[in-house]
Amino acid sequence: MSDRRDECVFFFSLRGSDTLILTILYSGRQYAETISALHSTGQQLSIRPETVPVYMLRMYTLSLQRSAILAQLDVEENHALECVEIAYEEERKRVEEEWKRGRDRVRERLVEGVEERRRRAREEKEGEGTVGGMISPSFTHSLIHGRRHRLLA
Repeated sequence: MSDRRDECVFFFSLRGSDTLILTILYSGRQYAETISALHSTGQQLSIRPETVPVYMLRMYTLSLQRSAILAQLDVEENHALECVEIAYEEERKRVEEEWKRGRDRVRERLVEGVEERRRRAREEKEGEGTVGGMISPSFTHSLIHGRRHRLLA
């Protein structure tokens, strides 16, 4: 009975109307061994696919592609970080330069204001004069009222 051959017929359809019939002759024992091997391979693939050589061979190209994409993404990320750092440094320098120019302008205005006040004070002093080394009362009056107006404004 083990010498008896079982006939397995497989139908493959090629482009609709053309049908290819493939007949494979198996012995009963050989058929059982093949099914058993396929079943164990299926179990092994579902539990630990990395132990199946055929699976690893098919996954090799995909893993190479994935590794290449990951490496490319890593390079792109590093490049983007460098660009951000460069842009940050340029912006920081620009802001510092603007701040220094603004500070210098404020300093110049303050110095000009102080010089203008000194000039006015000298002019008023020279114009009204001093009596015996003392400042005239009208000069002190203008200083007091001038300060008051500046504080209120």
